[in-house]
Amino acid sequence: MELTTRAFAGFVLTASAVVLGAALLSQYWGGLAPCELCLLQRWPWGVAIVISLVIVLVGGRTALPWVAAVLAIVFAASVVFAFYHVGVEHKWFAGPSACTANTTGSMTL
Repeated sequence: MELTTRAFAGFVLTASAVVLGAALLSQYWGGLAPCELCLLQRWPWGVAIVISLVIVLVGGRTALPWVAAVLAIVFAASVVFAFYHVGVEHKWFAGPSACTANTTGSMTL
């Protein structure tokens, strides 16, 4: 069984839609308000959805290594955003003022 470009793009499309859909469900249905960095982390998933949707619709005209390389760059950017977001939450890096909580106040519920 050979992996086709269309099948690979379909898998990436489905996986990306599930991840982005889960984030949107947690925001609108679960009531979790995203910070600036949460919103920034959604962009690569949207880009992956658009790229893979185009590949699924165009078909096998593009070579699988090129599609995989472009999507790898998109997901590498997502990893960089995620690392920065974790670093801000753990106070390794200074983050945007809207994402950084003031820790001088009470930490109880």
